[in-house]
Amino acid sequence: MLPKALFPLILLGVLHPLAAESLKQNLTKGDFLLVKKAEDLPSELVQNTGFWKSDKVYSDLSTKVGLHVEIDGVVEMNTKLKLANGNTSHIVGARGPKTVVRYTGQWQGDGGNSYPNITLLEGARFVITEKAHIDYVLQGSFYTRQLWAYGDGTGTLEVEEGFLADRTRGGKVEDAFGTIRLNGVHLVTHHSRNLPFNTRPDGRGAVYPNGHIVWEGQPGSVWTVATQAQTYPAQLDFHSDGTIDCQQNLVHNGQRRVTAPEMVGGIFQSTGAFRTCEDNVTITKIGPGLLALEGQQGYYPGARMVVNDGLVRMSTNPGNGYRYDAKAGPHLSLELKEKGKALLAAETVNLRKVDLKGNTILWTFDDTAIHASEGVFIGPEATFNAMGTIVGDLSIEGKTRMIAAKTLKVEGKLKASGPLSISVDHRFVRKPQTAIHVIHCKNIEGSFTNEGQTLRLLGDRAVGKLVKKDDGYWVEDIVVKSKKKKKKKS
Repeated sequence: MLPKALFPLILLGVLHPLAAESLKQNLTKGDFLLVKKAEDLPSELVQNTGFWKSDKVYSDLSTKVGLHVEIDGVVEMNTKLKLANGNTSHIVGARGPKTVVRYTGQWQGDGGNSYPNITLLEGARFVITEKAHIDYVLQGSFYTRQLWAYGDGTGTLEVEEGFLADRTRGGKVEDAFGTIRLNGVHLVTHHSRNLPFNTRPDGRGAVYPNGHIVWEGQPGSVWTVATQAQTYPAQLDFHSDGTIDCQQNLVHNGQRRVTAPEMVGGIFQSTGAFRTCEDNVTITKIGPGLLALEGQQGYYPGARMVVNDGLVRMSTNPGNGYRYDAKAGPHLSLELKEKGKALLAAETVNLRKVDLKGNTILWTFDDTAIHASEGVFIGPEATFNAMGTIVGDLSIEGKTRMIAAKTLKVEGKLKASGPLSISVDHRFVRKPQTAIHVIHCKNIEGSFTNEGQTLRLLGDRAVGKLVKKDDGYWVEDIVVKSKKKKKKKS
């Protein structure tokens, strides 16, 4: 412990030589140190925080106490962050537009009541390097503590490509970096091994990935998936509006997990889901890469997913819920804008609405049933590669692409005013057909722009006429052109 006489110097950002070796701070008394020289970074930091963070919420106090770095340039921070006791909630941070802190030290934050904090202000960047070692997993139970990343919306928390988050050796050692909570912070990761989760025993002899990336507090925090394609097997929770920037492909494949009562700490449930956790939350997807939702999903009322760029592929039903309560359900509105694309690949897709605007594209499979309580809307410049069943209304102003012999079923009202393009399944052109039912529906408003005209099917391999009937649209008077026989060489 530093003598009390030195604390006024610390508050002014002036360090006694001893502080470069080891520093103790009592945050309940307001201890604050702003480091402006690399040589003034302590080799060891022990903070006593008491229970001030026990409410588990962010506080502006995290910018006014603790250890913070403001340096004009890049600095290596090899400080070992240690617990004063099980209630220690470390507070470190960086501030200033030119400050880049490269963390290479050891961060022990696995106290029973620990809430580690990092604050990023005024454009600062904090990099968790390959050399860093972060342990937030509790001894015995394998529960994980969480990194509470708080900022003003300008700072970046980056995890270097070589950093290893899970050091549990398959659930045998309590050593991992389990969760990041984003509140006004831009997160950048470069590899799947960077992502926060730990391998946790389930009490039955099996293990499972346990962790979270959470958007909360201030709306607009961003996660950028950079450098390498990445897979996340744990929860992605949106308590507030947030963005996923897929510069590379991201696969989410989290599943619901429940531990046995015999597990240390008793029964614990992790949904593993990609989900919203409050009403009226918007998830925005940007970047050219794929966002593949292969794990479980759950959405609260008013949820929106806005796809501005790249492809979202849903291989699971977004309406199933996977929450601790019954509030989640078929509440998601899927909105494609700008260069957004979506593939709805699950057998059943329960949504509130699908809305395509701009030069966007929607694909479905022939065994997919889209249940949309507020309908599916294909805007004037959008394209619907149509298969399967729409349980709800379908309004088409843009282009509809279909495959002959793959009937699109619309169980609600079909409002058609766009062009229809029909390709031919390779099996179809092998035999003559008199008529194909391309769209089956009960109610029709309007017509496709080429209704009654002769259609060229797949590069003139066949032709036919588009006809509207009581039960939908048919292609009739079909002629399959025979292939020209090649002349034998004499």
